[in-house]
Amino acid sequence: MALHAMDEPTLDPTRDPSRPLRALERFTAALRTLADPSDLVGVFAAATTGLTTAAGERGVLWRISLDGTRMRPVVDQATADGDSDRGRWLHADGPVAQVLGAGRAIEMGITDAEVISTLEGVPVGRIDAGDDARRPNRPFGRFLPIRQAIGDSHRIVAVLGVIRSAGSAVFGADDRSVLECVAERLESAVAFQRTSDDLAGERSRRLVHGQGVIMGDELLLKLGSIGGDIVFRHLFAGGTDYISGGVTSSLGYTPEEVMSDAGLIDRLVHPDDRHLLTDLIDDPMLASKPLQIRMLRRNGNLSWQLVRVLPITDSAGRVLGIEGLSTDVTAMKLAEAELAHQARSDALTGLANRLNFREATARALARIERHNGMTGVLFLDLDGFKAVNDRFGHAAGDAVLLQVAERLRRVIRREDLVARLGGDEFAVLLAELRDVGEAEATARRILVALGDQLEVNGLPAGVSTGIGIAVTRSGAITPDELVNRSDIALYQAKRAGRGRWQVYEGPNGTAATSQPTLLDDDSSGPSGATTDRVPEPRSAAQHPPVSEQILRTALDQDEFRVHFLPELDTYTGRVAAVEALVRWQHPEFGLVPAALFVPEVDELDLLHPLGDWVLREAARQVVLWRNDFDSALRLWVNVSARQLVRPGFADTLLTTLASVGLAPRDLGLDVAESALTTLEPAAEAVLAMLHRAGVKLAVDVFGTGASSLRTLRRLPLSQIKLDRSLVDIIDRTGVDAELVPLAIKLALSLGADVVAVGVERPAQLERLRALQCLYFQGFLAGGARTTEQITDMLENGQLALPLDDTAVAAAPTASSADSPEAEPTVG
Repeated sequence: MALHAMDEPTLDPTRDPSRPLRALERFTAALRTLADPSDLVGVFAAATTGLTTAAGERGVLWRISLDGTRMRPVVDQATADGDSDRGRWLHADGPVAQVLGAGRAIEMGITDAEVISTLEGVPVGRIDAGDDARRPNRPFGRFLPIRQAIGDSHRIVAVLGVIRSAGSAVFGADDRSVLECVAERLESAVAFQRTSDDLAGERSRRLVHGQGVIMGDELLLKLGSIGGDIVFRHLFAGGTDYISGGVTSSLGYTPEEVMSDAGLIDRLVHPDDRHLLTDLIDDPMLASKPLQIRMLRRNGNLSWQLVRVLPITDSAGRVLGIEGLSTDVTAMKLAEAELAHQARSDALTGLANRLNFREATARALARIERHNGMTGVLFLDLDGFKAVNDRFGHAAGDAVLLQVAERLRRVIRREDLVARLGGDEFAVLLAELRDVGEAEATARRILVALGDQLEVNGLPAGVSTGIGIAVTRSGAITPDELVNRSDIALYQAKRAGRGRWQVYEGPNGTAATSQPTLLDDDSSGPSGATTDRVPEPRSAAQHPPVSEQILRTALDQDEFRVHFLPELDTYTGRVAAVEALVRWQHPEFGLVPAALFVPEVDELDLLHPLGDWVLREAARQVVLWRNDFDSALRLWVNVSARQLVRPGFADTLLTTLASVGLAPRDLGLDVAESALTTLEPAAEAVLAMLHRAGVKLAVDVFGTGASSLRTLRRLPLSQIKLDRSLVDIIDRTGVDAELVPLAIKLALSLGADVVAVGVERPAQLERLRALQCLYFQGFLAGGARTTEQITDMLENGQLALPLDDTAVAAAPTASSADSPEAEPTVG
């Protein structure tokens, strides 16, 4: 990003104009006036000067040594002569050391002694802070890393600090926006200087012509002999007067052909990309970053070129041409496109994956919100699939999944989308429906297609299915809510018999359309005829009716229970934390999973009272365990975006913790990644306030692609929980498996611990250890446990679970209801 091209940040027009933020605004404008943006010392000095004002705000910026252990204020560097490194570097400590350790921006209260050390470069250890650290009104600072790209990685080359005097307001959303803008400008200056050094710094000899400064011919020849890159010099008026032999292998033309035809290069540049070069005439600063330009090969194929250029100027500053280096990155671009396709497709079946399906469903819901209409989701899984894997092996199971995928492709409409969501779960998006009958017709075709026996090595696989249908005319619900409704309908269909579909028709989950098909052994009517076949016996598996009064009565009569899902250390097997999950102990129907009533809790506006109850009960129980067994257990609780913006949510949470005696640092909040895309500023402010109080934040179901990197960098994350779809492929082979290390690397770069959800196999755990994933949940960790079961573990000293194969084989089976991914946001 060129320095001059950086837009001013958008600020709140209602804010108080006397706030210290004005100094940051003035600084962003001041950077535009720098004569030489490649003068890194000048840019850094301007930063510290522009951020230091009389309005209660002081700025300082440190250069970081190559080994990342020493620091030096820029003011020393700007005034030093000769070898300024000698004797001026100090050991990195204080806020700088914390930024280097975390790898991300931090905010913290600091002592006056630390303020002196930051501004004057004096080690904190040499200053007597006295009682300074215990003062209630301490200066407050925000410290941001300035990074430089080194190949595929980054190195922190500087740390920018802005310090507000005691009593000043802490940093708000506008302040952070401007400071991120400042940090990006400084990073641009670093990148510009490196780009300049790559070419200009290499020029051992310069020839000054009447047309301007041009790279020496001898150096051009040397650079052109290195690898297959293209070294060139191109004058806008006279054409290309030098190009290296790399042009032959990259574009198929000889150097002589290019230099003899003045307009050839212009004709080879893709029409949509020609402006990238000609814009340099008006704006030489565009050379501060590499350009990706499409060019045509002699055979007509497209070639992607990464071009790094410097303008050729005359004494008046007019741009006469460009010179530089071009690298053929076509193979990389094709690989990126293939990876993008694979990231949105199931590796085994080629169907859409969970991410692709969620995005397509979101688009369909947005469309009916704007133009009216109806959309729907069919959900199905395979009964008996686990037995196929156990009897014949995973290869046979994969063969069954491929047969299912092919049959689904054959019977859906052209405008529909079929996806494999993971394991043996499939879904079909019916983006445009006239009525529910169209959805039922598709379900009938699917069941008939899957009614022909699936085979394994010529033998019947013994696999069957049912289908849950959810349709809506409202675009206000989320894709996950629509899929969850279809899952509930599938649950009802399976209780009614084999080979049926059922339509979700309301909060209580019961439907009038439980449909028989040709697969029904006792079908007495025409295929697909409507009949009520929902069985009546009262059992723990049956879904009770749900209404606002019933749920309020259940809450008043203490029918809800908190279960706890352990979070284990991947290296020791020790339980480090527990995640609170809500269950309904119905007096007639038994234990009801959260997925069957929490969506209705949200719709009936019981989210807040039930959420408060879960937090209070779970926190109270964890305090008892910590006190009775000298345990260091931490607690995680799921919250939704709606809870975060509820007035007084933060005060209620902190008051609850104080009342039961649980420290804020021992509580963490899980927020689903999908909620981050629409997180309101008020919710971010609540998270920031709770973070300052010590409460931790985790991003749940990470890896679905719902959030942006900028959003993640802005949040004070302590944990990132990998989606089970990523964990499922971590010990597989193929390109998809390579996505998992990238996701973990990204999470670690944000300074957060990584938690893997849905770990089922020892090979997965071994791979997670190698990738520095600290914690895990899933089958190997056991399922959700009652309060009594956790207490028994503590009494028997079994808070650490053995992770060898024998223990794994004996581990309790976790039900699907115990999957953190399936848990709604009320615990």
